[in-house]
Amino acid sequence: MVPRHILLIVLAFLAITEILASSSSSNKRCRRLPNLTNGQVTIIGKNNIDYKCNTGFKLAVTAKCSGRKLKNPVVTCEEILCEGNPVIVNGQLNSVIASRRIGVMYSFTCNMGFTGMGSVVCNECGEWEGGQTECTEILCEGNPVIVNGQLNSVIVSRRIGDIYSFTCNMGFTGMGSVVCNECGEWEGGQTECTEIPLTTTSPDTTTMNLDATTTV
Repeated sequence: MVPRHILLIVLAFLAITEILASSSSSNKRCRRLPNLTNGQVTIIGKNNIDYKCNTGFKLAVTAKCSGRKLKNPVVTCEEILCEGNPVIVNGQLNSVIASRRIGVMYSFTCNMGFTGMGSVVCNECGEWEGGQTECTEILCEGNPVIVNGQLNSVIVSRRIGDIYSFTCNMGFTGMGSVVCNECGEWEGGQTECTEIPLTTTSPDTTTMNLDATTTV
């Protein structure tokens, strides 16, 4: 039988060994950090690792299950791209989108019947933005000038292509129409009425031939 004092010495030795091993383990730090393309990996404290991507990239984490066990996740930095096409109301881009990277800029022109021009750029959030992304419709302001005539109806729309007919005032001849053109101006084949000339009639004159009789 092992003497009691020897047994106590062995137990004390095992306890000290466990304490030393635990202390040594807690003081260990990660020396071999993973490589992160387009990003940086840093240690925070003793056991935490921070992943950070460069400007223009975003973190992406993927993992696989194998035999009901989750393998170590893979951390990568993916480039931020502008998906889809920029929305330009009543306008269109002047060129095909060849790149969707941050900072890429494309100009646009408004459709026929609309005014405005500008550009859109892919921002750091992966969204299309621009100072102007909407085109303004061209309208015919004011009323068409019809000399000595008037429209046959009230103007209810001033959009390009709208047509209104007119009739000349009493004493003037002519009729026609005006249309709102692509420049936002009223125009027509005839926008002036012609005055009807006054006709003068001379009174009927009767010529009487009188026979003169001379008595000697």
